[in-house]
Amino acid sequence: MEVAVSERRNWFVLEEREVLEKIGANLQTGLTAEEAQKRKAKYGANLIPKRKRKTPLELFLQQFNQPLVYILLVASVITALLNEWVDSSVIFGVVFINAIVGYLQESKALKAIDVLAFACKLFPTTKLTIEHQDVS
Repeated sequence: MEVAVSERRNWFVLEEREVLEKIGANLQTGLTAEEAQKRKAKYGANLIPKRKRKTPLELFLQQFNQPLVYILLVASVITALLNEWVDSSVIFGVVFINAIVGYLQESKALKAIDVLAFACKLFPTTKLTIEHQDVS
């Protein structure tokens, strides 16, 4: 049941029978429990991998990683070198407030994604020797 790397894409465009042929499965009888265990051992559990979480500091510093912010920071430094302290402070303040707002919005969005992911847990099942069994 070895599937070539080049064939691992676009399974959704194949007909049902083509998919069954390529993976060596039978729609009526399903997989034997032994075959399911072999595939689980070889390919791993049928789970979506968890993403690496960014620390709050990384998330905050990421807000400064934008071209427009670079331009504003350079402008702030230049105005400071010209002894325009008020202008320099205002520009830096705007950049800092933008970073705080961006951080807050992104952390709320990430929390919402986590809540949705928890609420929408998928439990894969497969047909194993005529009866449906949990394979996760």
